[in-house]
Amino acid sequence: MKLTHASATDVGRRRKENEDSILVDADIGLYILSDGMGGHASGEVASKISVEFTRDFFVKNKSLTDDDIGKLYTFSENMPPPAKKLAYAIMAANAEVIAVAKKEPNLKGMGATIVAVLKGEKELYIGHVGDSRIYLLRDGALKQMTEDHSVYNEEKKRGKVALDILEKSPFRNRLVRAMGHMKEAKVDTQSNSPRKGDIFLLCSDGLTDMVKDGEIADIISSNDGDLSYACSSLVDKANENGGKDNISVLLIKVVEPI
Repeated sequence: MKLTHASATDVGRRRKENEDSILVDADIGLYILSDGMGGHASGEVASKISVEFTRDFFVKNKSLTDDDIGKLYTFSENMPPPAKKLAYAIMAANAEVIAVAKKEPNLKGMGATIVAVLKGEKELYIGHVGDSRIYLLRDGALKQMTEDHSVYNEEKKRGKVALDILEKSPFRNRLVRAMGHMKEAKVDTQSNSPRKGDIFLLCSDGLTDMVKDGEIADIISSNDGDLSYACSSLVDKANENGGKDNISVLLIKVVEPI
């Protein structure tokens, strides 16, 4: 499978520091984005640990077999081995965020989201925790692949609170799952059979809170031949619409699916 990628990150117009992190390891076929939480330097530390320790797990465990990963943790039998490996790598990163926060008092309470894509032989494997998102743009249609682990989304699914009230709630952006805030990270995973021309977008909520899905689709579709320009255009649009948070985007295009 042949993939190309590009990324961009920006502090936005209202924050003093950028707490987002992006990491790509083309040799492994691993693409990761994390949005740090905690303010000051702690959010930046949490997101950096999240992406680096997820990657490091793959680097340090190249010879890990399917049977070996099954011995590390009990996953669903229907879960493909590469997805298990991705989930466990994220779980290991979560444990490291917790460990570092315990050692450093000034980092207490830090956390992060994470979204990751792992390239397999014929499939792409997705893992995520939090409210950063992964989208798939296929034939001009943008589809959200991940489900936000947020109070807003949980209440929206329950349907017991009116949407206009939820929109105004001070807790709407509070997460129900986050790296560094779970003893055992609950990682959502899925597999995708990509087609030629598919574009996957990994992004922090600094983009999706500022730019509607339709605009995101239009920007990527009109610049799919230049992923770097598409990334910078997405960041520019988020800033143009207010730039209330750090903005990070990572685009992955499927050049040849197999």
